[in-house]
Amino acid sequence: LVALAQLLLDPHYRTIHGYEILIEKEFLSFGHRFQDRCGHHGKKEKDQRSPIFHQFLECTWQLLQQFPSAFEFNELFLETVLEHVYSCRFGTFFMNSAKERADSQLAERTCSLWTTINGFGSDGEDVGVFSPEDVETPAGAAADAASLLHRETRSAVDAQSQPEPEQ
Repeated sequence: LVALAQLLLDPHYRTIHGYEILIEKEFLSFGHRFQDRCGHHGKKEKDQRSPIFHQFLECTWQLLQQFPSAFEFNELFLETVLEHVYSCRFGTFFMNSAKERADSQLAERTCSLWTTINGFGSDGEDVGVFSPEDVETPAGAAADAASLLHRETRSAVDAQSQPEPEQ
């Protein structure tokens, strides 16, 4: 939930690089147990598989559908991340913690998904296409919706508190 709140409130996390940082910070560095949750270990006696990260990507996809101009990335980016969580082609989502990844020297022995994604079309030139400050953000839309809901609810409460006309 914290990662979703950050995605809604901070436009940086709606950029490709920012989203990568968000995943690193909230899932990889703080101990989301990818090996157990994604079933990478192959053991079945203590199956702890759970779609928590998949649900985060799904929530992001839902926001992307509602506010496409608020994101630098598209559906293909999210599909690529999801595919490679389970593909085991990259060391990014191996092991259960940052400590396990460091102890096994994964960074030296495997390729990072982020390196591969950022390698496509990155010639160091800023094309200036995406400016998250110039679009209506999901957080702004949520505040507008909450304000509207408050007004509608208040109107309904006021209508109920009025004395009924005598007949």
